[in-house]
Amino acid sequence: MLQQNTKYLEKKQFLEYVSVYRSFIIQEIFRSLWKILLLCIILTSIALKSHAKLEYSSIVIDLLHDKRTNGFKQDKLQYPASLTKMMTLYIIFEHLQSKKMHLNTKIPVSKTATIQPPSKLYLKENTFFTVEQGILALITRSANDVSTAFGEFISGSEKKFAILMSNKAKSLGMNHTTYKNASGLHDKNQKTTARDQAILGIIIRKNFPQYYKYFSIRKFQYRNKIILNHNKLINKIHGIDGIKTGYTRDSGFNIVASLQNENNSIISVVMGMPTCQKRDQKALELINSFLNTKKTKHKPIYKSGNLTFSPTMKALITEKIKDSNQQLPKKYPVQKRTQLNKKSYPIKNSNFISKTRLSSIPKPIIDRIPLSN
Repeated sequence: MLQQNTKYLEKKQFLEYVSVYRSFIIQEIFRSLWKILLLCIILTSIALKSHAKLEYSSIVIDLLHDKRTNGFKQDKLQYPASLTKMMTLYIIFEHLQSKKMHLNTKIPVSKTATIQPPSKLYLKENTFFTVEQGILALITRSANDVSTAFGEFISGSEKKFAILMSNKAKSLGMNHTTYKNASGLHDKNQKTTARDQAILGIIIRKNFPQYYKYFSIRKFQYRNKIILNHNKLINKIHGIDGIKTGYTRDSGFNIVASLQNENNSIISVVMGMPTCQKRDQKALELINSFLNTKKTKHKPIYKSGNLTFSPTMKALITEKIKDSNQQLPKKYPVQKRTQLNKKSYPIKNSNFISKTRLSSIPKPIIDRIPLSN
């Protein structure tokens, strides 16, 4: 009997111990969850506070139609983030053009380059990559280790390279831009403006057409890895061909976007946006605003066939058209193969009206029929 009581007491004590231990574990779990929740709240608060400091700025320039410009705080100083790599690429392109480097030139990787924070290619010390691989890595992955390696190769150190970048910016008319590194990693003294970045984007496209094509590449393969371009606007609208995105917590989301097609040449810059989605949306809005207001460029009235203005017939045709203004169609532009004054002038070749000097056509015709050349 005594033995049974002893076992009963031991079992009871064990169950009490298990119950206490279980309560302790549950309390610790709840404490840990509260700590995690508190940490999340603090981090969210910091992020929101950081984004609250962000101030949006933008500019859009139409390079074909009287260089129209529209912007919002386009001269406000901003942190460039990885837009910095546009200047790094500009200097690389200069060295390629002057034959100081070639696309297959090997760039060494230092220990300093390997310890740069992401985004990066995770290069190993004492290895090499080619200039072309580096260009693609800067444009797609926005690789910071590659930026540092280029800076060291060209100028001996990244610090000296940043001085070269700043001097180059001033020579290009980027009067409010200062660089402190080759990558765009945050530095409180590294500043630029939307207008300055637009200037740089325009000059890169103008001066280096043979290398500008790299900005439209959507992906490339490096050591059996497929690396996608951070710029998601490419191919969203016909003609968008680059050029660079950037982000740090202090800068917000930045982008320089370019559109080039048969009727348009537009560059748009957006800086200081809270999300990449809002940044891309704003850049597209700015581009579309100029696309929508662009005057339609009509095709020539006759692509081939039976109407041309040759010097020997200039007087005759001018007289006939002038005498028959009342018979012109009521709707414009005139459709293909429509006869003017119901008169044909056979020709031996297929020269068409767009090759004729506008000064040879009477003014009333120019006023009423939109021609293009």
